[in-house]
Amino acid sequence: LLTEFFPQAAHQLILLSTDTEVDVQAFDVLKSAISHVYRLDFDMNQGETNVEQTYFSSTVEELRA
Repeated sequence: LLTEFFPQAAHQLILLSTDTEVDVQAFDVLKSAISHVYRLDFDMNQGETNVEQTYFSSTVEELRA
């Protein structure tokens, strides 16, 4: 999936995953085909979803290095 399907699936693809489904090693395999990453965190107290341009605990710049 990481090397054959996802990079070739379509011109645009939205992949929703957890940090265990696409970990840092898997992200490294896919990063040349990724243009944007976001983390969605639902805040139960506020009843809203917060969006950050990061992939779990790493920033985009750290992942691209």
